[in-house]
Amino acid sequence: MLLVRYATQSTSPNPWRLVVFPLEDAVAGRLSQGYRKAERALPTNAQLKIPDDAAFQGVTLYGEYAYLLYGKSGGPSYLAAVGMNDAGGEHGEVFHTTAGATIPGREPQGCAIWVADGQPRLTLGFSGRTGTTTDPGFDASLFYKNTFA
Repeated sequence: MLLVRYATQSTSPNPWRLVVFPLEDAVAGRLSQGYRKAERALPTNAQLKIPDDAAFQGVTLYGEYAYLLYGKSGGPSYLAAVGMNDAGGEHGEVFHTTAGATIPGREPQGCAIWVADGQPRLTLGFSGRTGTTTDPGFDASLFYKNTFA
């Protein structure tokens, strides 16, 4: 499967959507409405009950769920599990994550599914500042969850 986040031309408060394509159709360029396996509106921060300034930082797909990562530099981060089979009703569970909370300047940078020893892991990536204002440096850190919604 291929999960895509895209913006519509809508002027509504939330033009963002998620769509899932079978990989063979996506590779062949079959991306029209008839080839979409699932599609739904991306929930707004208000619908997820997270702060307005928690920026969208990444999305990944596992099974019927899209996992969304939100947060900002130095602030809290949130992980939301959203059902792709529900075209817009439920907004799923939201978890406040403290993964990497001790990393200086911690900022969420994305999420993915990592398979290790045959088991899927929901992996969250964070950057952290290691340098100074005049000589900036960044490190990357990965954290994972091995239980899913």
